[in-house]
Amino acid sequence: MKTFMKYKDLIWHHNFKTLIFVFIILHVYLIKYSGMQYSYIGTVLAGFTNEFYLFIVLGLYLINTLSTISLFDQNYALIIRCGNKKGYFHRVLLYVLLSNSVLFLLQLAVFIIEIVLLNQEGLVIDSIGNYDVTNVVYVLFYIIRYFILIQLFSVFGALLSKLFSKFVILSIQCLGVVICLVTSTTSSDYVVDSLSKMFVNPVQYFWLNSYKTFTFEILCSGIYIVCILLILYLLYKVCIKIGEIYEN
Repeated sequence: MKTFMKYKDLIWHHNFKTLIFVFIILHVYLIKYSGMQYSYIGTVLAGFTNEFYLFIVLGLYLINTLSTISLFDQNYALIIRCGNKKGYFHRVLLYVLLSNSVLFLLQLAVFIIEIVLLNQEGLVIDSIGNYDVTNVVYVLFYIIRYFILIQLFSVFGALLSKLFSKFVILSIQCLGVVICLVTSTTSSDYVVDSLSKMFVNPVQYFWLNSYKTFTFEILCSGIYIVCILLILYLLYKVCIKIGEIYEN
């Protein structure tokens, strides 16, 4: 909280109002055209797993990430206080994570408020698929995984921004997301019942897929997240060695 208050202009920057406005419009669209027949929890899952919504959301978080880095790079006094390149990357990634955490909380809050105001189905607590947990427990797990994946995506974009120009980053990630979305379709009867059947495509972890148990889905998600963290660590090492501190 102290870090947030001290550098709130970096975390809560001028683009936030625009991003929140886009979220409001997106959520109204989702609730009106795809979520009216679901309960509150069903609407959240239907909305977050919508392909169009995911593409726009990832783009918004990338824009927020690049905006945060741009503002950080304009604060030369803050860069000097970082001491060295490693200190710079630690600090800039911290602000990216904080800024995107605030944006995520606002995204979730706006969505929930709009669901309560526009959806008439109410809160229905029920089982989810073949799992032995309720939809409330599952949606909490899903939101946590969603948040972690968004943050990892943002860190990936932040690190790449120190190796390539913004245009190249936007092009690479937009193309990558499109390819992942196009190739993420699986058979409805496909069940992940062993580690060898784990999804490689990161977009699959934003969708609702069938696993043999809820615990096994948590395990697969955890393993996948650890793998991404290892990749990001290697990319971080590359940035420390050859990355640019100032904005490209």
